[in-house]
Amino acid sequence: AAVIAPAVDPTAGIETRSSMLRQSIAAALGQGQLRNEPIHIIAHSMGGLDSRRMITKGSSFEVNGKEITIQTLATIGTPHRGSPIADLVALKFLDKVPFLADAVKEPEAALRRILGHFRISLDGLHDLTSESADHFNATNPNQTSVNYLSFAGGGRTGLIPTSNFF
Repeated sequence: AAVIAPAVDPTAGIETRSSMLRQSIAAALGQGQLRNEPIHIIAHSMGGLDSRRMITKGSSFEVNGKEITIQTLATIGTPHRGSPIADLVALKFLDKVPFLADAVKEPEAALRRILGHFRISLDGLHDLTSESADHFNATNPNQTSVNYLSFAGGGRTGLIPTSNFF
């Protein structure tokens, strides 16, 4: 099998990342790195959402007059229903941190400006909230021509179990 590992912006939103993913796959097809066979995508974490968005916009690529289709999307640990950590940010927890709330009028806006200097975006984090996931799922339906698989772990058990929280 021919394999590529596309790199996308680690903090951008799903829309930007899905476009970057499509460009990477199209470039690999155009350069002959991939055979003109159906494409099988294995995506981890937010990459699963990026892939779902990309497939919703088009589940095939045209290469030299031939249509190459995406046959399978397997997601591993993808937050299809959102992330509790992202929800914490959306609840404006930064506004409730005493030293931040007192020192900065709008902590999240300040954080966005600071991170912007390092080309780090909060868009991806906001796309992972439960509310955004509900909207995403409603507007990005599965394509009948693609086989979808989803794999997730059960979380940690023991002294500090995470499975119930996550």
